[in-house]
Amino acid sequence: MRVHLEISQERFETISQYLEKQMTPAEAAAFEEQMKKDETLRQEVEEIRLLLLGVEEASVRKAMEKFHSGLPVVRTMEDKKKNGTIRRWLAAASVILLAGLSVWIYRSITDTSRGVFAEYYRQDPGLLTAMSSSDNFDFERAMVDYKTGNYAAAAAVWKRQAADRPDNDTLNYFLGTVSLAMNDPAGAAGYLRKVADQQQSVFAPDANWYLGLALLKLDSIPEAAAYIERSDHPRKEALLQRLKE
Repeated sequence: MRVHLEISQERFETISQYLEKQMTPAEAAAFEEQMKKDETLRQEVEEIRLLLLGVEEASVRKAMEKFHSGLPVVRTMEDKKKNGTIRRWLAAASVILLAGLSVWIYRSITDTSRGVFAEYYRQDPGLLTAMSSSDNFDFERAMVDYKTGNYAAAAAVWKRQAADRPDNDTLNYFLGTVSLAMNDPAGAAGYLRKVADQQQSVFAPDANWYLGLALLKLDSIPEAAAYIERSDHPRKEALLQRLKE
């Protein structure tokens, strides 16, 4: 997909507001009228729409990956020696039954928590980037990689930058979100914890939300609920209710 990286930040913000339905009806109507007269603007709107759609679809695909292999195969007892008593066979059978039941219960719990994660997880959209002459071009280039699904490239840049600034809330936040996008909830939790407690950070509310989701995927339900409660996400109450069920 070709994207106009030279687009100005102001123009990108305007197009994003239109696509995300953040304009008033009058503003949207005026913008649509402008598109009718501007072929370049129409192309940019379509490319950015496809870009955002691609990011969303990628996050959904990752969230829907299989997390479990099949249940362990229980060997038959045909080849076992028949010198035990009936009582010993019944005892062995009961142990196997209880073990199988425990596995089923555990899988039911973990499958449920991961299903809830898939329902509520949406990748953080990232920061707007102008891709102009900037003192922080590497960070912005990595942000473009993040938005287009090239998570490994984005993570590599941000990890290198975080080595010099280990307490930087921006780097830790996006290292957390990119780790979660790469299906590494444990790694994501490590980064997001550094931001969730920084009340002065603008990323703290979102860090609490994504930290809660990471912990949910790790089956740490009570701890996940505690961090989700501290977020300001619009779906917070609905998710907390699901975790109580």
